[in-house]
Amino acid sequence: MRRIDEINALARRLHGSDAAATRYTLRSLAEHVDEVSGLLEAGDGHWKAETVDIIIHALTLLRRGDVDEKEYERLMDKRLARVMEK
Repeated sequence: MRRIDEINALARRLHGSDAAATRYTLRSLAEHVDEVSGLLEAGDGHWKAETVDIIIHALTLLRRGDVDEKEYERLMDKRLARVMEK
């Protein structure tokens, strides 16, 4: 998660605070979701790269919330199990 920490440090510098960086990240997430939707509808394979951007944004939010790798793994296991139940 070192690279995610670097992204968060850059975002903090660019946006002035964690709160402002989070607002930017949330807006960017929404834009990427819309973009992925359009790319999938168009059959454009670039949706894969944009989906990775969504993952990066999600990871930056988790790190900004002080989620470390062990907690991330616990959360991921719990959520995956929940998805499998549905």
